[in-house]
Amino acid sequence: MTTRVIFSGLLLFFLAACMRPSQPAPDLPAYEDFGINANILKELSTGGTSAKTAYNITNEWVSLLSDSIFLCFNAFAEYDSVQPVSQENDFWLWTEDFAYADKIYSSSLLGRSRTDTVFWFQYITDDTLYVDYKWMTGKYFMFNDSASWQLTNHPLNPTNMAYVYSSQNTSTGNIRQIGYSTIHFRLTTDSSVPEYHQFWELLTGSGEYIYIQTDSLTRAGRIRYDSSFGDTLWHCWDSNLTDIPCP
Repeated sequence: MTTRVIFSGLLLFFLAACMRPSQPAPDLPAYEDFGINANILKELSTGGTSAKTAYNITNEWVSLLSDSIFLCFNAFAEYDSVQPVSQENDFWLWTEDFAYADKIYSSSLLGRSRTDTVFWFQYITDDTLYVDYKWMTGKYFMFNDSASWQLTNHPLNPTNMAYVYSSQNTSTGNIRQIGYSTIHFRLTTDSSVPEYHQFWELLTGSGEYIYIQTDSLTRAGRIRYDSSFGDTLWHCWDSNLTDIPCP
């Protein structure tokens, strides 16, 4: 009887050890790593000519991404309040419901650390349309404090849509939509151009580049759109979104 009890105890200990993850739960990526403040962009519509022109251009770009990139990022904003649960093969799982565009979604995030890299997989559920759709995958590189993400289109069109890269070392990043344009952003202010955080380089169908730079804190910014303004100059607005001479 004593031998059986000892054996049973050892078996339970062995099973518990096998189920226990060998790696602790990885730290969640900072929500700020994704760089875009969409609310500031919407406010540009109430400004002067320069700000409104910037709004009309960025709004089209944001609309193209709204059903994927902002949906995923809103889910990330909710994970901080969630306690992760250990899974097989050293994975950790975060699950949470969140609201976006007047709907409630369910989200699951899987993370696993391997040497100097953390691998992320994000799944989103819309009870009326799709279940556990893998919308975003990512890698966080510990050795240089940077991250890269790949997003897909809507589940009805499950193709690669955009890439996000961010670096805490340089406090910069970019979002590149496949076949369209790129937005560059700063995670913090920079001594070279301290007043601007987001740098848009948008490519039009005619091959012309449009440059927009905005401050995600004060709403000030500037735009260069040669064919629209008829010159090659920057056109600026202040924190009240009023047209001003560029410094």
